[in-house]
Amino acid sequence: MIPAEAVEAAAKRYYEASNYGQQWKLLGNSDQAIYRHRIQMALEAAAPHMLASAWQKGRSAGQMDPYDRYPAKNPYRSEQ
Repeated sequence: MIPAEAVEAAAKRYYEASNYGQQWKLLGNSDQAIYRHRIQMALEAAAPHMLASAWQKGRSAGQMDPYDRYPAKNPYRSEQ
């Protein structure tokens, strides 16, 4: 689940960037809700990919033994 604060910040930034700097606070509540809903769907779709990438970077940075016989599998990425 994406925190409401993150959704709000992303929706506000997206709205203002795509509407030539028009102010978010001047947008009606129902229109703000539409932007928040769309942004939340986009963030939820992107979150697993970002988690998988972050996990892999952390694992690579912390790997001490390149000959690890039982390497950990990334829980955020499906095995192919």
